[in-house]
Amino acid sequence: MTSTSDESEDWRPVATVGDTPGPSIQRIKIDGYDLVLVRTDGGVHAAQGSCPHERADLGKARLEGCRLVCPRHLASFDLRTGAPSRGWKVADLKLYPARIAGERVEIDLAAVRRNPPMGQKAVWDFTGGAG
Repeated sequence: MTSTSDESEDWRPVATVGDTPGPSIQRIKIDGYDLVLVRTDGGVHAAQGSCPHERADLGKARLEGCRLVCPRHLASFDLRTGAPSRGWKVADLKLYPARIAGERVEIDLAAVRRNPPMGQKAVWDFTGGAG
């Protein structure tokens, strides 16, 4: 399959390995998007910064293995798939490609732009209002 510009990757450094000891959860902002950067024993993960259920701040979540536990209602989300814990009828947690490259922790910004965190979709402004 031929790649288009919409499918390209745009890896951006967001932290250093030393800044993100595992296991840990950090709120980050990249290009205006609120995300959480999560280090587990299994690696590094990036996800939307608020819970898809009631928009709770996932920077205050608890980490249980590879699950992120919402601080408000205690549902948890699998950091490998985004799926909520059994019994919860909520949207999956949006996940984004993250990696460790040398001493840098990077997130694919192109993936974030293609599927923005809830409540952060780009909106066109045709009003010409002052900026």
